[in-house]
Amino acid sequence: MLDAGIEGKSGVEFEDLLRQDLDARALWRGEKLTMHVENRFQPRTKFSTQDRADLNSEGNHVNSLTDQAGAGFGYQWNPKLRFDFRYGFEYHLYPIEMNEGLRGVDSNNVRTESYSYGITYDPSPKTRLKLGYLNEDADYFEGGVFASQVHEVSGELLMRITPKTAISQSLAYQYFDYSWDRLLGNEGLRYRMAVDYKINPKIRLTGYLMRELREDLSLRGFADDSGSVLKLERSAGARLDAFLSPSVRLALDARLVADESERSFFLPGIPGSGQTILEPLTEDEYSWGAYLNWKFMLNADWFLGYRYINRISNDAGKEHQNHQIRSSVRWLFG
Repeated sequence: MLDAGIEGKSGVEFEDLLRQDLDARALWRGEKLTMHVENRFQPRTKFSTQDRADLNSEGNHVNSLTDQAGAGFGYQWNPKLRFDFRYGFEYHLYPIEMNEGLRGVDSNNVRTESYSYGITYDPSPKTRLKLGYLNEDADYFEGGVFASQVHEVSGELLMRITPKTAISQSLAYQYFDYSWDRLLGNEGLRYRMAVDYKINPKIRLTGYLMRELREDLSLRGFADDSGSVLKLERSAGARLDAFLSPSVRLALDARLVADESERSFFLPGIPGSGQTILEPLTEDEYSWGAYLNWKFMLNADWFLGYRYINRISNDAGKEHQNHQIRSSVRWLFG
């Protein structure tokens, strides 16, 4: 059986970003084998570029184009065991023709290639185990020096403890490295726990906690033992899904993210200088959102969403408030 769909999205982040998305996807299902191909085209106009002075020193706006494509398959070996594979690539471009007056903007053009493997095993009707591996390579092919690789290994355990309640726990290790020998990357460990509770057939509540510890060694790229950054991220969130009717669904969510980075460095070339500890960088982000999905035809639906984000930091340059509005229409064929 073949399913295909196309989705157009448009959105704005006030005083920040204008976005449009065009998604296309095709899925074929067999008795044991499934295959899919997908593509997403994303034009962007960023109006506030103070945090990217390399792109626009005047702080006006910058235009970019992104195209993401992927293909994959899944094979159900037996009722308990499944294998999955996905290959993807992405081009993120800053065309000179769309960014007149921005010197060297094309050096930020990046091509990313990735592949991932997954194994899903169901030891019992109420338990599921997932194992995964991801490899990602990024190449700044117009002269940038920050080509990089990402390797991630992950595992997840899902358990249904009651007919209405399910719990999931996941653990992932990620290593990020630059191709340039003078730059070192970072590594981190991420843990996430989520609880899903079905209040009744029409209302479902999901809550999660996540903790990630990451060490960034990139400061050592410019002088031996020049320092490191230790970053701790903690987040919590909740989401409520309510089916108001067979064709209308409302979702509400809220999220809190707390980041703290401990920064230290050695003074190179000065004997006995010791280690200097910088003031920890703290960043707290609060956000909430509301989303409406309406299936107005048998093979089409409409989405409207709003999200508010407030980031507070002891570094004033990293503080911001943002309002995001997004809308999309999706058509399915097959």
